[in-house]
Amino acid sequence: MAIAVKSGTQTAADELRTVLAQSEDRIVKLSGREAAAELYSGMDRLAELWPVIRETGVDVRGEWTRWESLQAQFKTRGAKVLAAWGGSQALEKARAAATPDKSHWWWWLDELVAQKRRSRLLKTAGMLVAVVAVAAIGLLLFNRLFPVDQRVREAYTLRTNSEAAIITGDYAQAIDSMKQAVAILPEDPSLHIMYGVLADLKGDSIAAAKAWDTARALLQGNDSEFLVQRGMAYGQTNQFEKSVQDELAAIALDPNSARAYLYLGAAYEGQNKITEALDAFTKASDLSSATDPELTVMARTRMASLLQKAPLVMPTGASP
Repeated sequence: MAIAVKSGTQTAADELRTVLAQSEDRIVKLSGREAAAELYSGMDRLAELWPVIRETGVDVRGEWTRWESLQAQFKTRGAKVLAAWGGSQALEKARAAATPDKSHWWWWLDELVAQKRRSRLLKTAGMLVAVVAVAAIGLLLFNRLFPVDQRVREAYTLRTNSEAAIITGDYAQAIDSMKQAVAILPEDPSLHIMYGVLADLKGDSIAAAKAWDTARALLQGNDSEFLVQRGMAYGQTNQFEKSVQDELAAIALDPNSARAYLYLGAAYEGQNKITEALDAFTKASDLSSATDPELTVMARTRMASLLQKAPLVMPTGASP
């Protein structure tokens, strides 16, 4: 179903304003395939109207800004728009029927969403690989300099195995390795916290609650530290929204926690909220500069990495 346009003597500019307003409203109120089809017919019509209006010389600079904003909303709400269609296959079928021009990039929204998902997964995997590599190197050096209790060595080997399994998406192996680590070194709260996060991810809320209660007891009621560690664990398992919630809660309890801000920045980065991530990393750097130079370096490195990133490129032609 096409977006309705009043008939009569309205100009192309009038029609553009009408369709633009209807499309702006529709992208916010998506409720199924019919609504998605209406939105797409509006987008197609807007793309057709711009060359016509340019010929008339009418001043539509304000409308052009709204058009760019509408396209930005498409990119931001890509997953929701795709869901309104009923998924990638439904959009692909509609695309085959409509045979749109390649410049109408919204018809290839499934490719954009997939590209963003791949980028997010690769970024997360890279972060986890770096964490595991640093941890492995650090453990090796530490073992050479300071002999470590055999139980500690075994537990952290299992933790490293668990984190490696997380990277590959093998959560069954990850939780099994972490469970073994907890059994070997039950006095370590961080192991209980990670096990709880993995159990929660697998839907075992009872095991998760038990693990977290044990961790809180081991931390002797230090709720801020518990939330910092659990937020980090949530981030390692790509549960960025929960990670943000925990780190914000930790900061509410301890506003000077540089680690909470560091992990908050990582979670925001995982959500592709670049401005928020930079703010959090900046705060982590400021808070740690006098007391924890290593954390300061980590925060500033993450800031530099974010600032060097190029903006997302659309998979098809430019907008009209």
